[in-house]
Amino acid sequence: MAWKLILIIFGLFGLLACTPVSTAQSVPELAASSPTIASVPISAPIVNSANILNLHMFNERDGWGISENSILRTIDGGVTWYNVSPQGLTTFGYGVPNAFLNASQAWVIVVEAGDPYGSGTLYRTNDGGQSWTVFPVPFGGGNLSFTDDMNGWMMENLGGGAGSMAISIYRSENGGATWSQSFTNDPSLENTTDSLPLHGIKYNLTPLNSQTAWVGGVVYAPDTLYLYKTSDAGRTWALQSLPTAPGMQNTEISIDSGPIFSSQSDGILPVRYFGETFRTGFFSTHDGGGSWEFITAMPGTGAVDFVSLSAGFFWTGEQFFSTSDGGHSWTNINSDVLFGESFVGMDFVSTHTGWVWTYDPTGQYGLYQTTDGGKTWIPLIN
Repeated sequence: MAWKLILIIFGLFGLLACTPVSTAQSVPELAASSPTIASVPISAPIVNSANILNLHMFNERDGWGISENSILRTIDGGVTWYNVSPQGLTTFGYGVPNAFLNASQAWVIVVEAGDPYGSGTLYRTNDGGQSWTVFPVPFGGGNLSFTDDMNGWMMENLGGGAGSMAISIYRSENGGATWSQSFTNDPSLENTTDSLPLHGIKYNLTPLNSQTAWVGGVVYAPDTLYLYKTSDAGRTWALQSLPTAPGMQNTEISIDSGPIFSSQSDGILPVRYFGETFRTGFFSTHDGGGSWEFITAMPGTGAVDFVSLSAGFFWTGEQFFSTSDGGHSWTNINSDVLFGESFVGMDFVSTHTGWVWTYDPTGQYGLYQTTDGGKTWIPLIN
């Protein structure tokens, strides 16, 4: 799978809409290959009922998952799940900062329950969770990303209110062993600057490489965009501009996850618009995010997942659509499962193979797989 984007909607995790959510799917995967270690049997306990809160697959077999009490791996497409959690850790949950680079390399941050804005512990594995290295880190909850095995980014949530949110940006150049703060807009801290303003709720940090990244979010005011770009490893930030989407005037604009790139130049940005109707607009760039072109808009504000620059899927909140021309046109998929409000997220690795994980009001978790582009779904966990 070259790259992807997941936007989480509705259901159990709707309350997270006001906080930045770390998901591995928000990281651009420009060269996400799965090492041969993925095909080696896993020496770890099998989880009979894997209540998936977050999923990241790399191909038709190999992937990672997170439940409330486990870090999970699969080597058979989600049929079997193994508990590869660091020894002694039994509490994770959806909001745990995590980054899954490939089938063998992953990072997870565990934060003190009573001090979510304090320091934390970073766990790193290079062998698919068979062993973990531990590093203390100077931050707590937030958004964690790695663009390769050495270069990591962290946007720490320092709290806020009344439409504002303080954050600090950290960078690592040695695989997470040490971190340096490159930016903060918290007025109570030293070296505060405001090129990434305090106002605005910040949902994500999305890096392209070791120098370039975006922070997206929402300002609760009509026609106001919150999308900032850095080109100097997070030290300074500049507001991005987008063309006005036709018919989207006088709406609130939300960047729930950053741009997704198939190369250092070419990418797509989904944008949510909230007004009398809810819509998702799609924009493209061919100069690394220097400029953007409006493609089209679709009804609904669900989940978006692209597997290449041209091929992608969109869940409107009620039904699936697919595109084969980079979002210019969309085709309705007549699925045999109506996920409705139980839908939590989706993850495709090709135009044929993908997964949906669910949570319904009765407390039941589910995991489904398709091998025909979303027409039919096989329950793996329900």
